Amino acid sequence: MSIKIYPSLLAANQLDIGPSIEECISQDLKTLHIDIMDMHYVPNIGLSTMLCQQITERFPDLQCHVHLMTLCPERYLDALFSSNVSAIAIHPHTTQAPQSIIKDIQKQNIAAGLAINPHEPLDSFFNYEFDYFLMMGVTPGFSGQTLNQSLFEKIKIIKDHPKFSKHEVVADGGINIHNINQLVKLNVDGCVIGSGIFNHKNAISENILKIKDQLASMK
Repeated sequence: MSIKIYPSLLAANQLDIGPSIEECISQDLKTLHIDIMDMHYVPNIGLSTMLCQQITERFPDLQCHVHLMTLCPERYLDALFSSNVSAIAIHPHTTQAPQSIIKDIQKQNIAAGLAINPHEPLDSFFNYEFDYFLMMGVTPGFSGQTLNQSLFEKIKIIKDHPKFSKHEVVADGGINIHNINQLVKLNVDGCVIGSGIFNHKNAISENILKIKDQLASMK
């Protein structure tokens, strides 16, 4: 039983982001999750394409998974392509040509994901051809929210779906040591964790070790 943990840099101390990444690396977490926002699709400003480039240049052995919480995500693609990111997830209703964007991402040998919000019906996404699901456990825009219980049922539906049962499923939002066991039992491939890792009351390494201990207890 294995699951990948992706630290979400939106929850990190932005004044201390380099050392925060290094601490994640010290605990053998080598894939980062980067939320890019535009203050239009969600009422917040997240991280940036420039930060993606700076991270991949400083930490070339890391992978960066980008979640575009923006209108017209196609405007960000060229900058991300030149930043050597490894995965990009979009919300398909934020653009007029989602399948075209997915193909453009895949042509760059980058995994293309569909991000699905808690209130959105799954069947509206099943006509697309893509690489992975980014299943949101919270309404996008802010770190530190409580996980929406609808996430579990949606993951079950995907895992049982004849077309998508082999697709990678990554859960994102509200995940911590108290609910990660439920996601492991559903055989999700990865979990994006923000506040559960970058909880400023504890050291980052301490939080990661607690999560790893929780996962180890299930074996």
